[in-house]
Amino acid sequence: MHPCTREAVVCGLLRIGADEAHERVLAHCLAAGDLYRWRVGALDVLAAVREGR
Repeated sequence: MHPCTREAVVCGLLRIGADEAHERVLAHCLAAGDLYRWRVGALDVLAAVREGR
């Protein structure tokens, strides 16, 4: 899968807002061998959502 496609998929999963979607985003970002800016942004969004719970 092309990196731009991965970014779009991650952003889409974050918009879903379901726990399962967020867990998949978290697993993908943590398994990645690098932290592109968009992955760090995704982790920031997850952290903000979890703080609000």
